[in-house]
Amino acid sequence: MDEKLGLKLGQISIADAEKLIIDIEENEVRFSAEECNRSLFGKGIDDKKANWLGMKRKMGLLWRMGNALEVRELSDNYFQFLFPNREALQKVDMGRCWIFENQYLIVQPWQEGLSENHPSFNELTVWVQAQGVPINWMSTDVWLKIGNAFMDIKNVMLVKAGFKGSRILRLQVSLDVRKPIPRWTSIRLGEQIVTV
Repeated sequence: MDEKLGLKLGQISIADAEKLIIDIEENEVRFSAEECNRSLFGKGIDDKKANWLGMKRKMGLLWRMGNALEVRELSDNYFQFLFPNREALQKVDMGRCWIFENQYLIVQPWQEGLSENHPSFNELTVWVQAQGVPINWMSTDVWLKIGNAFMDIKNVMLVKAGFKGSRILRLQVSLDVRKPIPRWTSIRLGEQIVTV
């Protein structure tokens, strides 16, 4: 049977129509290009398929667009958010990650070559909290070392928490969504090891 299959595969030839390269003109893609320039593209980071109608309603409310926001599902968990104009698009904070149905939604402005597999959809910027750092170890240098457990540190902040004035370390970091998120890390000074 393998021999017969091999013979049939050997007989397959590319038809002339498959070899053909079709030229297109700029004016033929102008409308689509204009739509892309007033669009954001978002990818949901989860195996669970996002609900298109829910996405349209929730993101329309969050971005204060209501029914003016058009949402197109390009593939599973990959969406085009089409705004009525560039001004409406620019009101949305593109530096934030959004959460929809308990999954992160990474949103990017249009750029040439953008697709659901684009590397920009593998990076998520979030705030994480480090608790349990001994008070005498709280320095920018220590915070930066803790942040190195993540992909990239964007910002470091020491926050007073609660009415007792305790301090919490917050790090704005970029995570690689293809890797598990670290739940904790350990720091060591001499013989003392602390999990934070």
